[in-house]
Amino acid sequence: MRRCFFAVAVFLIIVTPVWSFQLKSGNAVTIPAGETVADDIYAFAGSVSVAGNVKGDLVASGSQVSVSGTVSQAAVLFGGTVEVSGKIGDDLWLAGGNVRVSGPVTEDAMITGGTVTFAKGAKIGRDLAVAGGQVTVDSSVGRDLRIAGGTCAINGSVGGSVMASCDSLTVGPGAVIKGDLVYTSAKKPEISPTAKIMGRTIARPLPARPKPMCGAGCKAGFWFLRFAMLLVAGLVVIALAPRAAEKSADAVFGRFWVSLLVGFIFLTVVPIAATIIMCTVIGLPLGLILTAAYLISVYLSRAFVALAIGRWLFRRLGRESVSPYLGFFVGLIILWLLIAIPFVGWLIHLLALLLGLGALATVRHAMMKDLRAEGRI
Repeated sequence: MRRCFFAVAVFLIIVTPVWSFQLKSGNAVTIPAGETVADDIYAFAGSVSVAGNVKGDLVASGSQVSVSGTVSQAAVLFGGTVEVSGKIGDDLWLAGGNVRVSGPVTEDAMITGGTVTFAKGAKIGRDLAVAGGQVTVDSSVGRDLRIAGGTCAINGSVGGSVMASCDSLTVGPGAVIKGDLVYTSAKKPEISPTAKIMGRTIARPLPARPKPMCGAGCKAGFWFLRFAMLLVAGLVVIALAPRAAEKSADAVFGRFWVSLLVGFIFLTVVPIAATIIMCTVIGLPLGLILTAAYLISVYLSRAFVALAIGRWLFRRLGRESVSPYLGFFVGLIILWLLIAIPFVGWLIHLLALLLGLGALATVRHAMMKDLRAEGRI
């Protein structure tokens, strides 16, 4: 029963903000300086610039994301280039290619990116967890710092301990670590003589690499098997519901940011709702049906993205009337090759999952709305 109460609590935490929020999308979303938004903001666009004040949470995604204003609550940011120079009143969750944080964060921060820089003026109120190819921490951290990456540099002050797992680690002359420095690295860290480490400096051995259970041929076989399974499932869906499949594919790129947002909500909210329903004996069958439908939708979501890629490609080549089966086959090959790219394949996979789920959900909702208007249901 305790698990049921926990599931209800998590569900309310996730869903409640969605009941009062502003959704902004398009080529560019801007909240100018001097403007105050009392609600939560969900912004999905090519570029997002927040120079005003957001009284609630901020969720933003785009190729360029800039936050120079004040966010009173938490901020969740995704983008190619992300810069945060304003104040974040709660936690900061961020993922991007090129990341720079120069403003204060009141609570915790969790950051991942290709190049991540915490400027001297930045201040993390509590804990900081950061990972990236190149990470520089010149800011102050109120409590503990966890840092992982290729090249790591610490030049700021840390109120607690530092746990570092880096290929190379540099502790600069201005660094102040009030706790321990615990590091795992193939190289000995470069620690400036003027750096202040008030605790112990502990070197932990590199973990032994386990022997791979599956070699290159085995991995290639599984890769092809997963491809073949999704290919068959997608072809069956196109054969049984061609119009619905094509509409879902058109919604992937036609309503890109809306599909991305709806997919995120669908992915997170539905399993929690199914868990709540299954907490009661009466609702158990309905919860199981909802869970099965959810899993099927998650699995097939990538098929609609593959169809969208194939249709887009053939349209670019001037072939408007190409068979959906051929479009899906070519699109799935392209998508599967993109997913196989090291380091970024998982991000492409996640993006395809969210877009496919969002497109499927929006098209399904529109179809149900039309059927109700026609009096069929």
